[in-house]
Amino acid sequence: MNPRNKRQRTTALEEEMGYVRSTGRVPRSMKPSKRQRSVYIILALFLGGVGAHNIYLGRTGSGIVKICVTALLLAGNWYMGAATAFPAWLAYGLWIVIEAVAVTKDDEGRELS
Repeated sequence: MNPRNKRQRTTALEEEMGYVRSTGRVPRSMKPSKRQRSVYIILALFLGGVGAHNIYLGRTGSGIVKICVTALLLAGNWYMGAATAFPAWLAYGLWIVIEAVAVTKDDEGRELS
């Protein structure tokens, strides 16, 4: 088989590394994020209900969803009572803690420092 006719398949990382070698510049997607993971986790644990950690990473849509869910849970707590709404609050808190531990990249796909 003629090597010229053989189609070469490269991964995105190989293409980016080739770009770095040929130009000497590092593409934006390979640079580490300026946002810190420790700040993200602290925001998630203390202000996770209002989506502060998502807004910190640039995920404003997800932050707005968290604000709306918190408002709905507060309304349900007032309407149904604390004992009835407790499982929903527990699930919501679990969602925030799992998200705080699992997220490692910002909105541009760069690793948190």
